[in-house]
Amino acid sequence: LVKSDYPSSTKHATLLKWENVLGLGLDKPFVPVEEEVALKNLPPEVRELIEKRQEFRREGNFRGADEIREVIFKKGYGLVDTQEGTRAQRIP
Repeated sequence: LVKSDYPSSTKHATLLKWENVLGLGLDKPFVPVEEEVALKNLPPEVRELIEKRQEFRREGNFRGADEIREVIFKKGYGLVDTQEGTRAQRIP
């Protein structure tokens, strides 16, 4: 795609379509992370939201889990899902 003769606008549109399939986050702005926060040190409301999100993910309710992720983001925290579990990061 990079070396193709397609116009830049077509390349951009193609990448965004790939984003929809792969979920790479290319359509969202980059947000710098301030610091990782231990789950036990999070506000109780945020901890409860993370637990509910994990429950949704276990049940396969990914739309609900994504909606909770957005609520948590608006409260100033980003989430990273790893094999060891969910990690929270403070967003400035």
